[in-house]
Amino acid sequence: MVGGVCHGPLGLLLARDTNGKPLVAGKRLTAVTNRQVAQLGISMTPQHPERELRAAGALFESASAWFEPFANRTVVDGKLVTGQNQNAGEETAQKMLLAAGATVAR
Repeated sequence: MVGGVCHGPLGLLLARDTNGKPLVAGKRLTAVTNRQVAQLGISMTPQHPERELRAAGALFESASAWFEPFANRTVVDGKLVTGQNQNAGEETAQKMLLAAGATVAR
């Protein structure tokens, strides 16, 4: 089970499968979007999740809102659970527990 939110999924970029392909290639996931990074004025980070994950072959999904920092999405692809931004932390954790077979009270 692997999960991440916001910039966290960048940690998967160097991971490879048994054939040497990027682990995220062909996987549905989300992270902070290029538009969210721009609207928040983040320019100091060397990598932007949407751009980098798409380049590695990820099937990037995201939500949109009138003000992008409020847009949020959580994506489950097997044992990979990702959240678009920090607001997805709780939902991502809940979905990770469910994907791992736990019963989660809401």
